[in-house]
Amino acid sequence: NGNPNVINARMNEITSSWVTVGIISVVNLPQVLATIIVLSMHWHTDHACNRQHMFRWKLWAVVAAFRMLAYTGVVFYMQLYRTQLQERPEVWQKWRSVGNTLDGCGLIWFVLGNLWLFGDDATDACSHPEKSPIYDMCLSMIVVNYVQFCLPCILAIILIPVFCFCTPCLIRLLARLNDPRASQGATQNVIDTIPLVTVSADTFANGQESTCPICISEMNIGESVRSLRCHHIFHQE
Repeated sequence: NGNPNVINARMNEITSSWVTVGIISVVNLPQVLATIIVLSMHWHTDHACNRQHMFRWKLWAVVAAFRMLAYTGVVFYMQLYRTQLQERPEVWQKWRSVGNTLDGCGLIWFVLGNLWLFGDDATDACSHPEKSPIYDMCLSMIVVNYVQFCLPCILAIILIPVFCFCTPCLIRLLARLNDPRASQGATQNVIDTIPLVTVSADTFANGQESTCPICISEMNIGESVRSLRCHHIFHQE
């Protein structure tokens, strides 16, 4: 399809998808690398707690790292061969199911990790788990998961003032992010063809807003403004 809008939408989709892959890789791969390093260095030398606790932490770290590596690989593969896979919907759907399954397993394993790390009361067998490098690594991975889960809520809270006080700014920003060319608006030559009218007391008699929708400033009687065919008006400049 040679439609420029379709091409732009497709390019935006591809770019956005690669950004997603990059974010997933930046979050997951360092954790996988840290797991390999810590476990290889302390598998047999970490005796901060009893064997049962150590086995749980090692098992949780190994499975968590393997899941993150597998999920990152699936997402990367789906993006790399996106066009070929989408030409075969049944294959594309199978890969999506694999990714969703790994994502769901990550949530279950996250809950289990919380139980294994925080579920036991301090006992003589493990009164100081923080002395274990493996425990510290698992704790760090759990914290990263918490940040991932809570990030949408944090962003929503941060954006509340934007939604309340600068909705037009937000709309323009989203439009520009979606399609930079579409948000450029009309050229000056096109704007100059819109007829001018003088604001009078009758202008606002039929419920016409006295606020300019472009600059959000009041329009005063006697000003020259541009009037669209739909009878909406806005400042000349």
